[in-house]
Amino acid sequence: MFRILLISLITVIPQLIFAQKASIDLKHAIIDLEATNTSTAISGSCELNFTIVEDGNIIELELVDKLSINNVSFNGIETTFRHQSDSLFIDIQDLNSGLNKLIVHYHGEPNPSEQVSKGISNEFSGAWGNQITWTLSEPFHAKYWWPSKQDLNDKIDSTRIHITTKQNLKVGSNGVLVNSVKVGTDKVRYEWSTHHPMAYYLQAFTVGEYVEYNNYAYPSELKNDSILIQNFIYNNPETLENYKTQLDEFPRMVELFSDLFGLYPFSDEKYGHVMAPFGGGMEHQTMSTMGVFTFGLNAHELGHQWFGDHVTCGSWQDIWINEGFARFCEYVAAEKILSINNYYALVEDDILSVTGTDTGSVYVPEEFASEENRIFNFRLTYAKGGLVVNMIRQIVNDDELFFNALRAYLAEYGNKTATGNDFKEILITETSIDFTNFFEEWYYGEGHPIFDIG
Repeated sequence: MFRILLISLITVIPQLIFAQKASIDLKHAIIDLEATNTSTAISGSCELNFTIVEDGNIIELELVDKLSINNVSFNGIETTFRHQSDSLFIDIQDLNSGLNKLIVHYHGEPNPSEQVSKGISNEFSGAWGNQITWTLSEPFHAKYWWPSKQDLNDKIDSTRIHITTKQNLKVGSNGVLVNSVKVGTDKVRYEWSTHHPMAYYLQAFTVGEYVEYNNYAYPSELKNDSILIQNFIYNNPETLENYKTQLDEFPRMVELFSDLFGLYPFSDEKYGHVMAPFGGGMEHQTMSTMGVFTFGLNAHELGHQWFGDHVTCGSWQDIWINEGFARFCEYVAAEKILSINNYYALVEDDILSVTGTDTGSVYVPEEFASEENRIFNFRLTYAKGGLVVNMIRQIVNDDELFFNALRAYLAEYGNKTATGNDFKEILITETSIDFTNFFEEWYYGEGHPIFDIG
């Protein structure tokens, strides 16, 4: 009895005493996987290149237990690790003062029995007759398909996503399709690459039978150059015909937003869409994943490329930085492309939604910061969030000054993260209007005023 206890203490205590987590700054990622359109099964590797911010002898990443790890290497040498409770603890030593390289080889089927699930999903589109595998990591689900550091404030400086799949399929992902390489007799590897900083939840890939339909936008800032709008649409005769009018509106929308907010942030790569069988859309950087195409949804996901992707919320409590501004982009698109009456109708619908209940703030309180339903509450985060931006525009009462303030905000926090308070300070500086009380009442405060006018 005593001897067994002593051995247990000798085994456990060194880990408790000597394990110190290193703080890292991610620089580059290479996600190289094999996937198909018929299941969520994946296999391959993830390489992370990083510098050390604070020394330690372990690195902690997140990866669900349903994915099995083959091996892990650190700076070219295989190392030990512990994988439990959806966390991956990797033992490291001999740290480089510059770049360090960590490679995790893994495989598995993260969601074998669920249709629409977390992180990575597989489903058949009954409406269009296509089987698709797609990823959607927001807010906490990147760990379902790659070993990730789920920290909003550590954007990965550049990423390559390589997906090997059957020859009859296509893969959509972030950045530019650099190459497609034949693998064996019946497979192909799609090699996507982006050189813009990107938050962990915006990395994505989608696999299916697609046809490619492209357009080009010509923002005034680019003069004679253009932006590729690359669309992967379900491979059947009806889908493209059904959505072609919507897709042909994107050049004008990209040009409008570029004029108002500044040049599309990823103009040297692309903007695009890839379809997947779920409701709504997801603003994956440079290539939104879309269940359908509608005017409002199109404007919303495109607007996210500036507000959410280029500038990302610094915490999920400040999700307004993403969703409130994207909702405002719907207002602007309706006003500038459709008509002023379309704009008024959309704003009035949101006012009715918000005033139907007198509880909750746009800012997410700390106790709800990990609850997805609260983070993405439509009434507070989207509708009231969009209205708050719209109210600021009315208070400034000078569109040139207002949109210049948005440009200054995007310039200051581009490729980084920001909070509601950060935006408030930019607003005060650029407009010389003190918005302190406004933010206390409308951003942090709950409810709305009720007037009885006689």
